[in-house]
Formats: sequence, structure tokens, C-alpha cells
Amino acid sequence: PLNTSSAIYSGALSAMAGAVRSICDKLEQHIGVSPLCVVSGGDGQVLMEHLLVESLIEPQRLIPAENLVLKGLYILENSLTES
Repeated sequence: PLNTSSAIYSGALSAMAGAVRSICDKLEQHIGVSPLCVVSGGDGQVLMEHLLVESLIEPQRLIPAENLVLKGLYILENSLTES
């Protein structure tokens, strides 16, 4: 980072990636297998790239999911109109 804004963003990205790695480790200890990691949100792609570049999660364990909330709302709306 070359300025305060990019340093804050870089730190936040590293913190998010570390939290994801920590949760995956805890899940793996609990269930005995490495879990899949579904990544969504505005910076989801950036987070996925960071996780891959830093080798925090294996590529086959990362699943991108664009518009996850909107898709969930669509499914919910359809289920309510069918009943």
C-alpha cells in the first residue's frame, strides 16, 4: 500500500482472508474434511484471488456465488407464491 486508504483496504482484505482460513480450519477439525468455501459479495472476487495467491485455500474448495442474496430472495418469493 502506498497511502492510508490502500493500507486500510489491504489490511481489511488480509483480515477477511485470515478469518475465512480460520473458520475453514475449525470446520475441518470438527467434521474431519476440508469444507467448501462459498464466496459472495461485492469484493468476493478480490477475496477469492487473495485466498488463492496466499495459498490459504485450495482452488477446488472455492466456489464463487454472484448475487447470492438476490437468488435467495427469488427462491423465497417463488416458494411463497407456490403455497
